[in-house]
Amino acid sequence: MTPKVITVPTKFNYPFYPNEIDDDTGRVKQRNNFHDVVKALVTNAPRNSLIAKTAQSLEGRTILILSKRLEHLDLLRQELQDKREVLLLTGAESLEERMNVYARASCGNSAARGPGRSR
Repeated sequence: MTPKVITVPTKFNYPFYPNEIDDDTGRVKQRNNFHDVVKALVTNAPRNSLIAKTAQSLEGRTILILSKRLEHLDLLRQELQDKREVLLLTGAESLEERMNVYARASCGNSAARGPGRSR
């Protein structure tokens, strides 16, 4: 079976404020709020539920959900764990554990997530 990318529009909206630069010195006066935006994105319950429902609706397939945020992976695992097998790949696993996840994911009907180590 050929892998398929599914994008799902959401209603997530959060204002982003870029760095404010001092015209005279060229230095940053006010840092951007990138980390606030990412935190809001990761913890947005309606968005996470939509991701989980989309993964759940694809019975009989291995679903790969990518995130660099371990917190996000934990939240998604909580949403899915009672509904289907959840396999986690974060980069912290040993080679043996990664190969086990690969073998189990190859059988289908799993939600495998990763990569990333940052929070």
